[in-house]
This record gives sequence, C-alpha cells and structure tokens, in this order.
Amino acid sequence: MNTYHIAHKIANAISVICFLLLFVTGLDLVLPRVTVQETIQGKWQEVYSVKGKHSVRKEIKNDDREFLVTENHEFTVDYIQNFSCKPGDLVQISTTPLFGFVREVHKAKHGEMKLFKRRSSLLGNYIFLPYALLFTSVIGLINYKDSQQAINFGSGSLVLLVLILWMMKVF
Repeated sequence: MNTYHIAHKIANAISVICFLLLFVTGLDLVLPRVTVQETIQGKWQEVYSVKGKHSVRKEIKNDDREFLVTENHEFTVDYIQNFSCKPGDLVQISTTPLFGFVREVHKAKHGEMKLFKRRSSLLGNYIFLPYALLFTSVIGLINYKDSQQAINFGSGSLVLLVLILWMMKVF
C-alpha cells in the first residue's frame, strides 16, 4: 500500500467526519430548544488595548456589546437595550439540546418577556464557512473513488474545519 493510497483513505475519512459533524450540528439547531431560568451573576465589557501616539498604550471599551454571566452560561447581548439588566435579575435562556449554544435570552419586564437584542451569532459574519465546509465534504464524498478529487476536497475540508474551530475558540 503506497502513501498516495493512504492519503486517499485519510481524505475520505476526513470528508465523512466533516459531513457527520455538520449533520449533528444542523440537527442540534432544528431540535426543540431547552429553556431554563437563571440568575445573572455579573456582566462585563470587552476592553481592547491599543497603541496610541508616542507608543503609549491605552484601553478602549467595546461599546457595542456586553457579556452577561449566569450560573451556567456566558453570552453576549447588545450594549444598548430598551431595558436595563443588573446582577440578580432572572433571565430565561433558550439553548440547543446537544451542544448548549445560547439561541435566545428573555427577561421579564412589566409582566411580559422581553427579548435581548443580540447581533452576535456562532461565527458572526463568517457564517458562510460551514456552508463551504458542507459543500467540500459532500463533493469529497461524491468523488470518493477518484483519488485526486478526494484528496483535494478532503484537505480543503480539513482546512475549513480547523478555521471554523479556531474562530469558535475551541483551540
């Protein structure tokens, strides 16, 4: 068995793994959400350290969003809401059942549940990357017999998978 044949088998395995991972993630997003009530423990804003004039470093707050921390979750919300949120407030959090991604956050205000405005998503503006990964893994699976195509699409799938996991801060 030569190295080209081994690379072909590894590329096919990578395409299968990427497709199954995307299938399970997609299934997680369509299954009914898990809703829990939690208390806000604290909140914080991101601070960036930037280099100013004359090599002086200064810290700048991110005024677009803040992070809310509960007993089991930490999630971002837009900084400006039509209601305030303090530590000790009760919130209702809807998460996905398998991976626990926070999908929606509500807070009771004047007897009704208000939805927190959230512009952030799992990958933000790079949401096309999972679709590109799905495309490359499916094409790799379709061309599993053609060694060159399988290796090309398998290596492309691996690069996209590593990029997505890095952007999600898995490693």
